[in-house]
Amino acid sequence: GIGFYLPMKGSANPGADFSVESNSILEINNHFSQPDAGLRNDTATAKTDPYAEYLKLAVPLNGSLVDYSSSKHTLTNNGATSSTTSVYYGTSYQFDGADPDYINITDDDSTFYFTGDYTIEAWIRPSSLDGNYHSFISQWGNLNDRNFEFDLRGDAGNAFRFYQNFNGTTRSITSETVAKDNEWHHLAFVRDGNTGKLFVNGVLEAINTSWSGTPNNSSTTVTIGGYGATPSAGAGAWYGWIQDLQRRCKI
Repeated sequence: GIGFYLPMKGSANPGADFSVESNSILEINNHFSQPDAGLRNDTATAKTDPYAEYLKLAVPLNGSLVDYSSSKHTLTNNGATSSTTSVYYGTSYQFDGADPDYINITDDDSTFYFTGDYTIEAWIRPSSLDGNYHSFISQWGNLNDRNFEFDLRGDAGNAFRFYQNFNGTTRSITSETVAKDNEWHHLAFVRDGNTGKLFVNGVLEAINTSWSGTPNNSSTTVTIGGYGATPSAGAGAWYGWIQDLQRRCKI
């Protein structure tokens, strides 16, 4: 189906669902005339999202540092600033890799222990393409404490790359699309069984059919805006903006 279509126009019945399925988000008082596809009820309530339990990280970075998922992780800011440069919401967070700026996420419930299918995604906008690699999220510690990293590879023509470590063996996947200065890109990595998939701006660009093994359960702090728990300035640190970071334990 097409999902729900909820036109908010003065000439349309408020809350009426004009889609082909009965899935209105709002149940409106029955004194409004509703089409057959809408829902009739005497109370105005929000429908429950049946997939909310799969959302393990939801950080919009829209002015306040809050994880809106059920995990409610603690986020600690180390210099990143709210910015009106945004693709959604009107604000994002800006990171200056020269400082460097970064945000730590306390992973106290193994949210990032990727044992099954999962998705991790974000909107990113680089402000510097200097030939180095720059990570926008990572959990990458010392040699035996590495989990994953999502970055821009200046040493690979400014392509995007995702890594995951499986007990010392690192799987990786690289995009065809290359980053552009001061442009927003939506990036998503999906693990589906033993297959890794990398999407750029909604387009499937790369597949790795060897995404298997026992994943590392790293004790390193997760970092937004850099490589490692305490990123160093320059290579590895993020230069630019990040918005709407999510992680789900289903695809």
